[in-house]
Amino acid sequence: MPRATVMCVALAFLAGAAHLPLKAVTTNAVDIAALIAAVDAGHSETNGWALSGLSKYAKGVDYASNPACVKFDTKGDWLESNDFDARIVGIGFALRCSATDTASRFLYVRDLAGAKIGVVTNCSRANRCESQFLSFGQDADFSQFRIVLDGSGNTGVWGIGEMFVVTADPVFAPTGIAVVRTNANYFVLGWVNGANTVSNRVDVYRVDRGAGETVLLETGFDNFDAIGKENPVPSVDKLSGIDPALSGVNIYAPTNTSGICQIGTGKALGALRYDGISDYSNMVLRLRAKRYPGDNAETMIVSVDSSGATNQVETITLGEDYTDYEINLSSITNQGSALLIGYYTSKSKRRVLIDSMSIVRKSSDRETFVGTRAVPAAAGSATFRLPFGLTPKEEYRFSVRAINGDGILSGAATVEVRALLNPGSVYYIL
Repeated sequence: MPRATVMCVALAFLAGAAHLPLKAVTTNAVDIAALIAAVDAGHSETNGWALSGLSKYAKGVDYASNPACVKFDTKGDWLESNDFDARIVGIGFALRCSATDTASRFLYVRDLAGAKIGVVTNCSRANRCESQFLSFGQDADFSQFRIVLDGSGNTGVWGIGEMFVVTADPVFAPTGIAVVRTNANYFVLGWVNGANTVSNRVDVYRVDRGAGETVLLETGFDNFDAIGKENPVPSVDKLSGIDPALSGVNIYAPTNTSGICQIGTGKALGALRYDGISDYSNMVLRLRAKRYPGDNAETMIVSVDSSGATNQVETITLGEDYTDYEINLSSITNQGSALLIGYYTSKSKRRVLIDSMSIVRKSSDRETFVGTRAVPAAAGSATFRLPFGLTPKEEYRFSVRAINGDGILSGAATVEVRALLNPGSVYYIL
């Protein structure tokens, strides 16, 4: 994409954009003629730009002063830019629309994740090109975008006759970040800055590693017993006393035992079912289980039942002795589905004995913001003393970003370390 000196029209627009100093911007003129030629030829791509559903908007004899446009006529028509390899801080247009203040469809500018980052406004005159400029703040973090025709009605055919994209000078994340020295009172961070860096911003966070768990279900199957011959009916009824969401098929206790849950008989399939999970993220199933003495080597299957379809999560081969198992359920995408333990491919002597069972949600790591500090780029390092808010023995994450002359932030370089009491001691948690 050609990069040119800032055009006069860009100067006029940018004059009112105080956060976009002209010394640090490059204007990229978009080849609209090439886009129109691609439309005419039925192509979906040109010069790195992709397009869908667009057509040519001819200027016509009545509008001789208007350039030909690339036309957005049907909801969902879109034009996607190439990647400018730099942060986009503004987009300028020469636009025309078939309607004025009655238009109900507009051109929305979205990032590639689909989030709306800008929208053109109504033109003051129908079918006459007018200039608009979308300006993005210093927190904008995109180098590619898509323009989509959308809205609540069917009024408004839009055309783009000219377009330019304004990018800021690139600023690169620091490299080589490290804690180069520490003792009981301070940290010294070091890093290397890239081009166009005039200062750095250092943010400090305290890190709490998975502090605690939320228990959804926990049982040792106390008072879960059977006397005499195997009889699943009384024991299945007792499951609801453990948790109303817990049920089963062919679930009972082995003969003359208490505190053991048996899944299946020597000739019949069986399964525990738990309907109490609406969100499987960070969820873990823990079982202490073994196969029934004298039975064949058993394969225990953990699965989910979603609208009658069973999807296997994990298969475990049980041994002769009780063993603790932990099954990560986070991969389950069928949120709200029932969790199943059991269900086999063979019915012959494949019983499972469970001594205890729990379902817990592990707490994810939490970060607490401690503070921030501006550091001149020439320093390339910073000292953080404990009065800054750090506490011995706690873990901290230091995030260092570069800032260019426009106040644009780079990505972050990070390092994590624990505040220690012993002078000179340092170790990383990376």
